[in-house]
Amino acid sequence: VCMSIETPTPTLGLDSLDTLMLDSPKFDQDTGLLNASTFEQVLANSFEHASGSGEPLTLVRISFDRAENDIPRRPLELRKLVSGVTAILRKHFIDSGGVIGRLDTESFAVLVPSHSRVVVTRTADAFRNEFEQACLEWEVPGRTHVGIAYLDHTTQGIYQRVEQLSTAAARAMKASASNGGNCIKVFTPKKAA
Repeated sequence: VCMSIETPTPTLGLDSLDTLMLDSPKFDQDTGLLNASTFEQVLANSFEHASGSGEPLTLVRISFDRAENDIPRRPLELRKLVSGVTAILRKHFIDSGGVIGRLDTESFAVLVPSHSRVVVTRTADAFRNEFEQACLEWEVPGRTHVGIAYLDHTTQGIYQRVEQLSTAAARAMKASASNGGNCIKVFTPKKAA
């Protein structure tokens, strides 16, 4: 891919110098991913751009837990899972232009500018499968919950504010968890009659 100076790469609301410094307060210090507040800023900017231009935007919300065990994680176990999730998310979403953020200890989000729901869903499923297999190999109990919400021509007019898109993805993620986890749920808004 050839980039010219005349067409600068969009920064999605990030200062270019900050994107080069991983010790910037815009990044999660454990993972190098965007922190929650920076991710929310990028999401808001991307939502505004997509709403105005008609370009599609997909929000993928991911969380993980200990399966059906309420015993708190040991710090080493949590670090292994967080670094594993980070590596697997990068592997599957970076090539598709995904912007990844860590929202809290066990919750992540990916913003994907994609025209294909099938590609995003398959990518999320490949991530979910690889994470499930990794947990078995690491001998660390865990399951993922993946929720997806799309902003595209089929949802035009449904999401008036970025918070609605974010809530839709979070609802889908919670539906995945309540369905036993290790699955993907896609939020499908109801159209007015």
